[in-house]
Amino acid sequence: MWYEFIATLDNRTSAPCHSRDGETYSLEEKTVGFNYPPLHPRCRSTVAPYIDGMSRSGTRVAKVDKDTVHIPAAMNYRDYEAVYIEWFGGREY
Repeated sequence: MWYEFIATLDNRTSAPCHSRDGETYSLEEKTVGFNYPPLHPRCRSTVAPYIDGMSRSGTRVAKVDKDTVHIPAAMNYRDYEAVYIEWFGGREY
């Protein structure tokens, strides 16, 4: 059995969480604080069952500034960040 790591899509998501968004792990390698939430205090990430071969259709919710937008479900945090987050000289975590 497998699970997918799902990070919150906004500009406050921590580096450990957004780097794992969309990654899949077997339940045998589940390690709370490393690849299973919570990774840190006030962690907002979650997990979902992963079924090999199942398509990721539909949308997922993201925050852009103060607006809620729907983006393709297959878009991970790195793709979201490249399209929706403006870089003002970098980010602080």
